[in-house]
Amino acid sequence: MLSEINKTEQLKLQDDINAFIAGEISATDLKHTSAPFGIYQQKNGKFMVRIRVTGGLLTFKQMQAISQILNDDFNIGFAHLTTRQNIQLHDVPIESVYGIVEKAVELGLIFRGGGGNTYRNVMVSPESAFSDKSFFNVQPYAEEIQNFVYNYDKAYALPRKLKISISCNDEDSALATIQDLGLVATIQNGIKGFKVFVAGGMGRKSSVGVKLIDFLPATEILKVVSAIIELFYDHGNRENRNLARIRFLREKLGNEAFAELFAEYVNKITDYPKVDIADQKQNITDFGSAGIADNNAFELWKTRATSATKSEGAVSVELFVPNGNFTPKQFEELTAKFEKFSNAALQLTATQNLIIPFVKTESLSGLYNLLNDYSVNLKGESFNGLVQSCIGSKFCKIGILDTPYYAEKASEALDNYFVGKPKEQAENLKEIISSIKISGCPNSCGAHPSAKLGFQGMKKKIDGVLTDIFFISEGAEIKADEAKLAEQQAEFIKADLIAESIKNWLN
Repeated sequence: MLSEINKTEQLKLQDDINAFIAGEISATDLKHTSAPFGIYQQKNGKFMVRIRVTGGLLTFKQMQAISQILNDDFNIGFAHLTTRQNIQLHDVPIESVYGIVEKAVELGLIFRGGGGNTYRNVMVSPESAFSDKSFFNVQPYAEEIQNFVYNYDKAYALPRKLKISISCNDEDSALATIQDLGLVATIQNGIKGFKVFVAGGMGRKSSVGVKLIDFLPATEILKVVSAIIELFYDHGNRENRNLARIRFLREKLGNEAFAELFAEYVNKITDYPKVDIADQKQNITDFGSAGIADNNAFELWKTRATSATKSEGAVSVELFVPNGNFTPKQFEELTAKFEKFSNAALQLTATQNLIIPFVKTESLSGLYNLLNDYSVNLKGESFNGLVQSCIGSKFCKIGILDTPYYAEKASEALDNYFVGKPKEQAENLKEIISSIKISGCPNSCGAHPSAKLGFQGMKKKIDGVLTDIFFISEGAEIKADEAKLAEQQAEFIKADLIAESIKNWLN
C-alpha cells in the first residue's frame, strides 16, 4: 500500500498530467513531477514509463501484472528490458500514463524512484541465486534495501541520482565497483558480509569507486545505505548539475578526506534495522521431457544457453531477447507459456536478456520445445539483436545516435564471422555479448566504460557534413579490488565502420 506521502505524490502526478494535456504546463514542467516516477517524454512526443524490478528478479505474479497492463487499453508500443534490470514501457500516449501508474500500483508494481534525483533500481548479479561461484544469494539484500529506502524521504530529494549494486562475488557482474554505492559479497570466519565501494560511476568522468570498508557484516547493510543517502543529501552539489554525482564530491575532497567524511556518516547512523536473512530453498522447474526433431540444434542451444548451478541435476537457462524488446502480445504469449511453471521466476540481466535460474536438466528438451513454439526466437541462434546498447535517439531525448541500428550492424558482423562455425558461435556467444557495449551519448546508459570493447556515440562535422561517429574504448576489467575501466582511444571512427571494428577485435 502507498503511504500518505506517496499517495500525495501520485495525485500531484495526476494533476500535472491533466495540466499538460490541457496545454497549461510544458513537458519540462511535467518532468519535474514525472521523472521521480521514471516517466519521461520520448523524442517522438509519446512517453516512456519505467517499472522498477528490484534486483531484476521478475516473479510470475509480476509477469502477469505487466502483461495485463501491456494488453489493457493503454495503447503501449512495446516493453524494453534495460541495462539496469528494469522494464520500460515505450510509446505510451500521455492520456494513458496515469492510468498505467494507477493500475501498476494496484497490482503491486513499483514506480517511485524510477528516475530523477532519486535512488535508482538496486542491481544484483544475475547469477547470484544459482552459481556455484556465488558466495551467497544477494537478491534478498536488494529487496531489504528497496523496502527500507522506499519511504526514506531524503532518497527522493537528492542532488542527482544514486545508484546501488550488489555483486555475489569478486567477478563483480553487477558492476558494484563502479556505482555510487557498491557491495561485493564475501565471507569471513563463516560470517556473510560485503566489501563496500563508494563514489564510482559511469558517464561524465567515469571512475572506479574506492573501497572504504573491507568487511561489513551483512546484518549492517542498511547502515551504510542510510549513511550514503545522508552524506549525499547534505554534501552533494546542488548548484551545478554536471558536478552533482558523488564521484565529483570525492574528486573535490580527495580520497582521504572523502573516506573520513563517509566514516563520519557511518558512525552517526545508530538507528537502523538489522538484516537477518536465512538461507532460502530454491525451486527447480521441471518443463517435462519431449522428443527432439533436430538433436544437433538442441545440443548447440544447450551449449549457448545453459550454465551449471550449485544444485545437482539443475542448470540455469538464458533466454536471448532480441533488442530486449517484447510487443504486448509477445509478452502475453510468454506469460501464458510460463503459467503452469509459475514457480519459475525470471532473472533480468544487464545484457537485456532473461535467465531461468534452476531448470531440471532432464527437462531441457521440454523447455527447448516450448521455446520452439514461441513467436520470438529466444534461443540465441544469431547475434541479431543481442549486442547491448542503450535505447537510442529515436526514443531518448538526449540520445545522439540511433544505437540499436548500429548494434544491428555489429550483430551482422558477428554473424558473418561465425558463418560455418556453429559450435564456436555457441561456445562464445555469452562471452561476446557481455563484452561489447554501445552508448548513444556520453551518459553511458549502454555501460560502454565497463566493456572490453565499448562504443560511445557522437556527431561531428566531417567535410562539412554532420556525421555519426564513435569513440572506441577497450580493455575494461571489472573485478573487485582490481577494477579498471576501458581506455578511450584518441581517434574516432565513422559510425558505419563499426562492423570493421568488430572484425578487427575478433581477430
